[in-house]
Amino acid sequence: MQFTDFSFLFVFLPLSYLIYLLLNRMRLKTSALNFYLLLISLLFYSAGGWTSLFILGFVLLWNWMCAGAIQYDYDHPENESTASQTAPDKAGAKQPLRAFLAMPNAKKTLWICIAVNILLLLVYKYIGVWIEELTGSTTFLSTFVMPVGLSFYIFSSISYVADVYMKKAAACSLVDFGLFAAFFSRVNMGPIGHYAKFKDQLAYHPQTRRGKRYGAALFLQGLFFKVFLADNLALVFSGLENNSTWLGTWLLAISYMLELYFDFAGYSRMARGLASLFGFDIPANFDKPYMATSIQDFWRRWHISLTDWFREYIYIPLGGNRVSDKRWILNLFVVWFLTGLWHGPTLSFMVWGLLQGALILLEHQKLNALLEKLPSFGRHVYVLLMAMISWILFFSPSLLDGLQRIGRLFFIGIAGLANTQALFYLFHAPVLFAAAIFCAGSLPKKAANWISRHIPLNKGLLGAFGYGLGFLLCLAMLISQTSQAFLYTAF
Repeated sequence: MQFTDFSFLFVFLPLSYLIYLLLNRMRLKTSALNFYLLLISLLFYSAGGWTSLFILGFVLLWNWMCAGAIQYDYDHPENESTASQTAPDKAGAKQPLRAFLAMPNAKKTLWICIAVNILLLLVYKYIGVWIEELTGSTTFLSTFVMPVGLSFYIFSSISYVADVYMKKAAACSLVDFGLFAAFFSRVNMGPIGHYAKFKDQLAYHPQTRRGKRYGAALFLQGLFFKVFLADNLALVFSGLENNSTWLGTWLLAISYMLELYFDFAGYSRMARGLASLFGFDIPANFDKPYMATSIQDFWRRWHISLTDWFREYIYIPLGGNRVSDKRWILNLFVVWFLTGLWHGPTLSFMVWGLLQGALILLEHQKLNALLEKLPSFGRHVYVLLMAMISWILFFSPSLLDGLQRIGRLFFIGIAGLANTQALFYLFHAPVLFAAAIFCAGSLPKKAANWISRHIPLNKGLLGAFGYGLGFLLCLAMLISQTSQAFLYTAF
């Protein structure tokens, strides 16, 4: 089930929300409300099939048990064996098994827990593709269909276990953990949860009028981003996907660059809006990334929950930047290689990830001094060009295809400057591109403030009219069946 399905918009969401309002009026305990929200979240996810629901249930139960075992070890230190607290000798250090057995029980549990999670990801997302690429033949693993959101809720689950291990939070009930990792607003595509930052809301998440208004506005904004902007940009992208002219390649790259943003940022706003309706506050996952002035700044603004996750649970444990320069460079590339690998098993994604690390390193070593001398417009152009080149690697079916498309941006290997197909989209898509560019920055807020200051209209009525009109436009597109599946369900 997707947020843009009629079954969700007109059946699941209104019914589940009305029942929640009724339960709130009955003044039930937070634990009972959490149990209800977990039930409807599992019901929501079950629309993807019973196999997917079983895997979700396994991941939740496994990680909850591991965190409970770690908490038990901390609460009962007398049960820790003397051997496990003793550092291995030099001979033992060379033997991974002996070194592993010498670890404290809590640390062993953490590693076993992570290993099972990673194994599940390998089976459903990676191994089948790798075997097929190496051998040219399919295996039974190739028939495994990855459950929607597997990468997202596994990373949220690892966050919970790691936070318990690092004593940032105590282990909680299965209901609370299940709601944290599998809440229906974010189980399919995030934002990825950080348990230590979210745990207090599980104990207290009252509904407020402001939260309801804010949640409804966010949801409608996200719906407009997805249905009206991203899905129309997807039509431009699909129409130009095989175009090898210079103009066609530029329009292809621009359309995908905007489509990806409005598709995922739209989902993230909808997820945050739904959470706010039910009393939760999920941090923003995007912060006008195409307004960034460097690639490092870009990644502080794009898919913030994933960037924070890798910084918190990979980069900092590796030593972060508080190490030698050589070790810092290694840490940087390890994180960005894993970031690329998280998105997909192909070489294109890995090169894409390493490219981000290389650009950040280059900025740190050389480019920052040059960028500071440029006007803000010049820095924005640099970021947009680097982002566009990166996204070409991201969407291309192979690394060779990606490199060929990048070459065509600079007149290398083009089939001509333009053809009738490219010219068709050049003359028919400018309004769509202009609307997308307008909404990608801070112009909508500035325009709303200008209107409220200079036009004598009731601000509330004006806002209601705008949101209502946007919702009707989205419904018209949904009815015409031009809506597309969310892009990030593939990751």
